[in-house]
Amino acid sequence: LRERHIGVFSWIGKYSLEIYLLQNHTLANGRHLVLIRGFPRCNFIAVVVVIVLVARILYQSTTIIRQILFPNDGIRCVQQFTALTLGIMGLYVLAMVLIWADMITVGTLSTVTVVSGILLYQTVIDITGEDFSTSERPKRLQSSKGSAGSIDEKLRPESSAAKLSPPIIGTLSVFIVGLTWHTWAVSSGTSPNSPLGMACGAFVNDGIWIPVQVCSAFEKARIQIEYKSTSFYAPAECGELSESNQWAWPKTSSGCSFRYRSDIEVQRKLEGRRVMFIGDTSVRSLFFSICRFMGDLDAGGIDSSLQSHSDSLRKFGTTTIEFKWAPLSIDVVTKIKNLKSTTAMLHGSKTPPDLVLVGAGVFDKLHLALTDEDSQSERDVVTRLTAELRSLHQMDIPTVWFSPPTVNTRALNSDEKRSQMNEESIE
Repeated sequence: LRERHIGVFSWIGKYSLEIYLLQNHTLANGRHLVLIRGFPRCNFIAVVVVIVLVARILYQSTTIIRQILFPNDGIRCVQQFTALTLGIMGLYVLAMVLIWADMITVGTLSTVTVVSGILLYQTVIDITGEDFSTSERPKRLQSSKGSAGSIDEKLRPESSAAKLSPPIIGTLSVFIVGLTWHTWAVSSGTSPNSPLGMACGAFVNDGIWIPVQVCSAFEKARIQIEYKSTSFYAPAECGELSESNQWAWPKTSSGCSFRYRSDIEVQRKLEGRRVMFIGDTSVRSLFFSICRFMGDLDAGGIDSSLQSHSDSLRKFGTTTIEFKWAPLSIDVVTKIKNLKSTTAMLHGSKTPPDLVLVGAGVFDKLHLALTDEDSQSERDVVTRLTAELRSLHQMDIPTVWFSPPTVNTRALNSDEKRSQMNEESIE
């Protein structure tokens, strides 16, 4: 049995390490690569082909580079290993400096890549040139005896154009690939580093519930094509759920990167972050939702030990999630002022929030919209609230205003609320 093998498995096994590393960097931890949207099986085949081809190229490249950088000569191997170690340490120090200087951009990364590639190319040329001079050149000279007219042609030194062509071609390749990838990411709304455009504000509240056939690959593909939304139901849930609903945005807003975020993705994006929620019960529901994404599955459940109308703070590893109870707009103004004063953000004594989500106004209709004087007071409060929100923006603190959702008037628990806080008055 050991004298025989399957050729395909042997061929794939040769590149198994490269395949594992590629899939770990592109598909692990909730990441996904979409080349053919709306056709998951075709997309799977395309991604597998790309990964296998790239793995083959990496295998061949690393084999050649290893022979060049780590030759069989022990002394030269140690020398080149030392030089390689120093080079890696230098790049690591450069990366730390760029992070410290907040210069991690596409331009700086491209520049470092091109410069490092040129230096690596020149190093390889110098090493292989020396090897050629000591081994291949005498062989070619010996083989050229008897044909003197071809000696000069075979041993003629390279021209300047021949020496400069590879670095120039490599630089252009990096530029073209990077520009193409960046353009595709921005146009498809999948770039995590680019802020959403102003036009996305017109679509952010257009989300709707759409039916999902959990066990149907055709229905999942239809949702991807019509809404550019990926079904987040796991295959194991197919036996438990035959049909469910999923929140999605119309296709017109697909370029705004509105999509479902898995719990793994949310946890990774919020690692080391401080997020603050300020507002009423609707904002508190968002606070509990984020807590459930972070791993506290009981967040928002009945807990007699906690007061319903109170502040709350939760820590999940290096992530801090805070909620400030502020049912009225004037309460939001007070909370923002307290935030700016207690954190002393101007003096840097405490890290400011990485994101502030604010929402209120529904309870204002219940308590402050009874008389003309109350209406004027409410307008004054809204003016002050606008100024406070702008002050957070001027301090470079990302701030999001949460618009009240649709009010289910019939579900309100008192006649006063149904009269003052109904959907018609809020709208």
